[in-house]
Amino acid sequence: LEIVVKKGLADRQVKEIKELLDQQIEENMGMAMMYTLSEAVRDYLVENNREGNDGSEHQEMLRRMEQKKKTEEKVEATKLEQAIVDEENNQREVHGTLVTVETFANWKEKFNAEMQSTKKVSLKDEATAKLTGRQLWQTGLVTEEDETEEAENEVECEDAAGDDDGAQQLDHNGTSA
Repeated sequence: LEIVVKKGLADRQVKEIKELLDQQIEENMGMAMMYTLSEAVRDYLVENNREGNDGSEHQEMLRRMEQKKKTEEKVEATKLEQAIVDEENNQREVHGTLVTVETFANWKEKFNAEMQSTKKVSLKDEATAKLTGRQLWQTGLVTEEDETEEAENEVECEDAAGDDDGAQQLDHNGTSA
């Protein structure tokens, strides 16, 4: 098998193509392989045959310099953007944010949405926090002991309220003391 280089392939690339073709010939022995071989060479060239990629030290140096230049440009652009943002922040601190009809409308929409969501959350909390008497009874949270304690507390409160007006006090038998 012979490869004829007309333009642009380095010796290293020609050697790699020959190795690739030899491998493909071994794998496809006994079959029609012309399409397979041409497809393998085409794939190799698409991946590896770029302008200025002849494998020489000079081309590698140029490629590294180009990458370094692009990286420096990105860093410089990032610094410039950060400086602009910092300057805008400084201006806001000095002069404050200017209120226009548009900025106020945007703020008002956000504020109203936040208030609505806060209302919904507080209503949900109240609904779950306060159970009705029936719900308490159905879930078994209220027992007969709780009811008797509440009744005793009510009686004590009524007795304490009666002390103010000078009415007669009754002992436990219901007679006046």
